[in-house]
Amino acid sequence: MIEYISFIEKSTWQNQLKNIELQIENPINRIK
Repeated sequence: MIEYISFIEKSTWQNQLKNIELQIENPINRIK
């Protein structure tokens, strides 16, 4: 059960990272 929870936390953390990367990339692409 603990492993399952940590797996969920990792996946959500990675999703948040991807979202942050997208937010950073979008303005850069608009400037180009």
